[in-house]
Amino acid sequence: MLRLKTFISSISNLTDARYYAAMGVDWVSFDISNNLDFIPKAKEIIDWIEGPKIAIELTDNIAAIEAMLTDKINYDAIIVPFGSEVNSTALVIEKIILTKITEWPSFSEKLNPNTTYLVDTTAIEDTSSIATTITTDNTYILQLPNTELTTTLIANNKAGIALYGGEEERVGYKSFDDIDAVFDLLEEE
Repeated sequence: MLRLKTFISSISNLTDARYYAAMGVDWVSFDISNNLDFIPKAKEIIDWIEGPKIAIELTDNIAAIEAMLTDKINYDAIIVPFGSEVNSTALVIEKIILTKITEWPSFSEKLNPNTTYLVDTTAIEDTSSIATTITTDNTYILQLPNTELTTTLIANNKAGIALYGGEEERVGYKSFDDIDAVFDLLEEE
């Protein structure tokens, strides 16, 4: 079992999906925001894996939501940008909504309580106020590599981590040597 909530973003192939599912991650996500042609492949990959919850990454692209529902992708959550109008659409009302933050709000009251935020620290220029602004009312999953912020939040038990899927070296083959070291650190003793 992993000692932190672990989220894998942008899965694009079965090799990644199966590896991360076997490692016991909490979530895997598929980005269909700007690639509706990927929906059938995402559905096929999702049908092959067991264990992690499935998230679908979207922008405000309602066509992507409708296509996803038409193709009947089995998912647990939708990831939308902070401030997105997708939050209020009737199409997604029965699913969990994770909110992706790429700009840190200037004050904490902009954040909704009891919400999971996927914080892309690679896109935020000034991360100095994040550690002091977040509350334990929410769950924060940090997309690395902001090491200082990540260390602070993890030490305070306020965050999990997010990693990215990647391309295969060739069909059905990918070396996971580097990521194995990360999972060695995440495993509970």
